[in-house]
Amino acid sequence: FNLANDDGGGIRLLQPRDYPITIVNNIVANNVSTDLGGGIALDDASDVTIVNNTVVRNATTATAEDSDGLPHAAGLSVELYSTAFTTYLDGLPGGSSAPGYPDPVLLNNIFCENRAYTWNPTTSELVFDSFFDLEVFAGGAGDVLHPTYSLLTDPNDTAQEDFSPDPTNKACGNLTQLFVNPVDTQLSGVAFRMEPTFVTIVIITVDVWDTTNPQHIVPVALGNYHLSASDTSPNPARDAGTDPTGIGNFPTDGQGHPIDIDGDIRPQPDATSPYDIGADEATAETMQLYPGWNLISLPLALNGAPGSGPATLGHSSGGVSPAEVLASIAGNYERVYAFLGCDAADPWKLYDPAAPGSVNDLGSLDHTIGIWVKMTQKDTLAISGVAPTVTSIPLCAGWNLVGYPATTAKPVPDVLAPIAAQVERVFYYDASDAADHWKMYDPNAPKFVSDLTEFVPGGGYWILVTQDTVLTITNN
Repeated sequence: FNLANDDGGGIRLLQPRDYPITIVNNIVANNVSTDLGGGIALDDASDVTIVNNTVVRNATTATAEDSDGLPHAAGLSVELYSTAFTTYLDGLPGGSSAPGYPDPVLLNNIFCENRAYTWNPTTSELVFDSFFDLEVFAGGAGDVLHPTYSLLTDPNDTAQEDFSPDPTNKACGNLTQLFVNPVDTQLSGVAFRMEPTFVTIVIITVDVWDTTNPQHIVPVALGNYHLSASDTSPNPARDAGTDPTGIGNFPTDGQGHPIDIDGDIRPQPDATSPYDIGADEATAETMQLYPGWNLISLPLALNGAPGSGPATLGHSSGGVSPAEVLASIAGNYERVYAFLGCDAADPWKLYDPAAPGSVNDLGSLDHTIGIWVKMTQKDTLAISGVAPTVTSIPLCAGWNLVGYPATTAKPVPDVLAPIAAQVERVFYYDASDAADHWKMYDPNAPKFVSDLTEFVPGGGYWILVTQDTVLTITNN
């Protein structure tokens, strides 16, 4: 929630000239400019690359002292080159000032619901004009920007918007289906000492102020612009981008993998997958649950889920609440149990959505634990997150109920190989196999006795070990 009393509410490049600048992996949301470019503004910037950014619900108000009073782009606005910069570019060896304005590389970006307002001095109020994402300010016919593989509020609106249509661009659709928790912003304008040409803008975020605070000025929620997952409403940003690494200087992890705003590897779930559009690279998985008991786990780390923060590794109080994790099957399950083998005093934990909070001691879920879910009817659970590269799961002597956070199945002996000497037995409950729910693996028994042959993503597993050890799941 930034406010600029001129151009560029979120990011402004003011006369960087021909220095190369890359804007990558940013969430630029709910910012305000009183003139041009509520999200991003470029001025005398000839070598700019804007890739994998999420630029949403920014606003322009046309209330700056030097504003022309007209609605202007609230996503990205670029201005014509100044005379001095034009002369400089034309004077470079082999140089040219064409096209006469910043025309950045625009790849894999989200520009959605950026709002242009004007000021009504008669009623002293801001008036919403339109969604306005991209603009070449004061440009002429043919002066346009060139987004590709991007989400736009309306990818066909070339009457007001200054961009060249491209078949790789798509419409944003409903933002509540696109993001985990987009927030709206209300704006209020106040004329300074009743002088109608000098207007102060105030940002008022909707439903995010702590009303228990006497001064009502403590924000309690700032929204979540990670990509959401839905089993019934496909996310238009997911798997709709292209490989951005050819632009150079794309952020990578220590092993050379391209990463997103959270440091998660792109693409997901593996290197052969398509890239997502925007700052966040999300992964979603679905699993079928059946009436009665289901033994499952979360195949993904829950980064980006509401209230999650980084996913927790190990049996701790971190992670995400059961209600949030199981939101896609709300109303169709009765209770959830976990068994934390390293909690010798009280290993069984319960979450019952209908019970008082004092009854529930299963406060969070993560991808390291297995859980029992009692379903009242068949339903599909949707999980949004990222595929963890390596997960370490502590096992304590005796029984442990654990997850298998991976995207591909592997033979049981391969998964357990590093701790094979400590493993006595493994059980798995397959709710889809009505004839034979229970599967077993015993490394010390003849092979024909063991009918559990693979660890599968989304499965929960009972593992009996002879001593404390650590199970490491490597996701290839």
